[in-house]
Amino acid sequence: MNKYALVLGTLLVGATVAACGSTAGSVPTPTAPPACVLPSPLALVYPAPGSTVAGSSVTQVIIATQTTIPTNLNALLGVGGNVAASGSAFGTATPPFPQPTTAPTFANPVYSSSPFSWSPLPPSGSTVELFLDDPNNPNCSPADTGYNFKLQ
Repeated sequence: MNKYALVLGTLLVGATVAACGSTAGSVPTPTAPPACVLPSPLALVYPAPGSTVAGSSVTQVIIATQTTIPTNLNALLGVGGNVAASGSAFGTATPPFPQPTTAPTFANPVYSSSPFSWSPLPPSGSTVELFLDDPNNPNCSPADTGYNFKLQ
């Protein structure tokens, strides 16, 4: 089963049960797989966390870790609980980076980039959340990095 469908199914079943005022005691509800493991430490470099950027100019996210990020991970960009863009596998990135950026707070960062394209471009003012995902692993769901930026 597609893990995105499982997560969505879990949310829909929960919402349906809540809307009916019933308890889930006799209704089996599917559970989403645990979140994929994030590399640690991890920092969003571009776009800078909390920054406001023109959405059409953002075609990649750049992160920093202390080791090479596994090539099975990619970026998912979420807006309002929905996937707005799915990135390709992370690859090596070298400065200079597009602006705005933030330097990681740890020594010897290793930079990686996940390119993507919006389809469609989210509306201006949208807050975009960064998740990391292993699309080939049905045993983990996208992990929220805690980083976000806003679209102009």
